[in-house]
Amino acid sequence: ENARPFGIRQALSRVDGRPCICLDYSNPALAAIGQKKKKDNVFPFSGMRDELREVRPGMYIGLGSMTITGGPYNSALFVLERVE
Repeated sequence: ENARPFGIRQALSRVDGRPCICLDYSNPALAAIGQKKKKDNVFPFSGMRDELREVRPGMYIGLGSMTITGGPYNSALFVLERVE
C-alpha cells in the first residue's frame, strides 16, 4: 500500500474560511470510520492537507496543499467523482 494515512474532519477552509471536508495528513489519528490507523506520515507528507467541497451530488472539487510549497497559496486543484 502506497496510500498516505490521513485524518478527516469538518473544518474551515484556509483559503476562504467557509466549511469544507478536510483531509489532514498531519494527524492520521483522526481516522475516518473504517479506516485503519497507520503510522504517522513523515516530512514533507506530514504537511499535506486537502480541502473538499461537494459541487453537485457525488462530485467534489478539491484543493491540495503542502506547507513546504506555500500551503493554500500554492494549491493544486483536483476533482473527485463517485462512479457507480
